[in-house]
Amino acid sequence: MQNNSAKSKKAKSPRGNYTEVLLEDMNSKLNVVAEGQLLLAEKVTQQLREITERVDEFEERVMLRFADVDQRFADVDQRFDVVDQELKTIKGELALINHNLKQKVDREEFKFLEARVARLEAAIKKNP
Repeated sequence: MQNNSAKSKKAKSPRGNYTEVLLEDMNSKLNVVAEGQLLLAEKVTQQLREITERVDEFEERVMLRFADVDQRFADVDQRFDVVDQELKTIKGELALINHNLKQKVDREEFKFLEARVARLEAAIKKNP
């Protein structure tokens, strides 16, 4: 039993009490740091959630805009197809008109023929 009482006297020595107090103080400071780290981690996690939500909302809006732009491009492309088809039709009609005009008499030839007819009419009037 004397052994136990020697240990208790050692534990209660001023040096032992000082070490114990220092250890308790360090332990409490480490607990404060650990609590601060936990609070900081929670705050960072919350901020990350908020940023993720905002990015998701932004991405959703961007994707909706892209869908809108894609639809508009599809509409414009369809309109260009219609215009292209109409242009082909107009080109065909112009080629036909051009061909038909080439078949007709031009102005110089018309004047020549008109003068010829006038001469023939004059000749017929002289020789009835």
